[in-house]
Amino acid sequence: MKIGILTFHEADNYGAVLQNYALLTCLRSCGHYVETINFRCKNILNNNALNILPRSRVSYLGGCKELISNLIHHSSRVYKHKMFESFRHEKLCLTDPFSPKKNDKIVGEYDCIIVGSDQVWNSKIVGEDIHTFFLDFFAGIKIAYAASSGSTNLFPDTQIAQLKKFSDVFVREASLCEYLKKRGVNNSVVMDPVFLLSKEEWLREIGTERKVKDPYLFFYFVGNNIDESIAIAKKVAKEKGIKIVTLERTLKLPEAMVFTASSPFDFIRLVRDAEFVVASSFHATAFSVLFEKEFVSVPHRITGSRIEDLLHYLGFEKHIVYSDKERIDYNLFAENKILINAVNVSKQKLIDALNKYFVC
Repeated sequence: MKIGILTFHEADNYGAVLQNYALLTCLRSCGHYVETINFRCKNILNNNALNILPRSRVSYLGGCKELISNLIHHSSRVYKHKMFESFRHEKLCLTDPFSPKKNDKIVGEYDCIIVGSDQVWNSKIVGEDIHTFFLDFFAGIKIAYAASSGSTNLFPDTQIAQLKKFSDVFVREASLCEYLKKRGVNNSVVMDPVFLLSKEEWLREIGTERKVKDPYLFFYFVGNNIDESIAIAKKVAKEKGIKIVTLERTLKLPEAMVFTASSPFDFIRLVRDAEFVVASSFHATAFSVLFEKEFVSVPHRITGSRIEDLLHYLGFEKHIVYSDKERIDYNLFAENKILINAVNVSKQKLIDALNKYFVC
């Protein structure tokens, strides 16, 4: 079967490209011919633009600070973007550039398009291009795999109508699953694509190279809860007597060792080799689970449901921390049977969805 994947491959975001790579690799191992549809969402391109001038509407002082920061970090951002572009072209099997209005020839060759994973149905992220991720331009087999709407579970009737045309709908969060069921869309929860590859498969891909030789805490943050995340990282690093390694430079953490221009596989290596991980992102949490690390996640209290859903489902509630005042559990956990079963079920759901039309 010839399959196209439609997702957020254009974002210079570690989780975005790694989940794309994992889904593509898993499908290829099943004998399918798989490509990533090279659709570039305007909103994401604008957010990733390598601008020097301030983009946000801020005060004069805030604009000056943003301008200085952009000037200081511009070269490393450019290099990081080149590393992501290299990964996309080498690992994601991209089609020619695609527009749903102009390139019917590209998608016309597919038996099936799989949309997802990531927040492909979050209007705050994709903006006016959201209709594309409901595959309104495609008449073939439509499947959603581990699709997410972030914390935004409000779909207009037109989008619900499009979803009812999908052969199968698999979502990433339990909260979205329940919402869609109430709207009459049959669906179920599956694990994020990064879990479809085993720890051993990821290790084969990333090799044995180490970015840091000494013991360290890997700190990866996204979102608006940076102060809480930094306080927790400092607390753990102090109690363990290890340095902090991160990918983003911040004046609030001047003592950290910073790797601003790291490749997607470097990101995984930093999780793999860390003595402890403090993360406020879904995929840093996911790889911490995959590599059986000592870790805590710091989800945003309002928008952190993706992390919370995952860890509650796996029985890892103790790894959720919101403040440095909370007790932190430093005990390593053993192989998790819930995770193993959930991954096997997720793979089987995907295989069964495709086996209706092609025996894997």
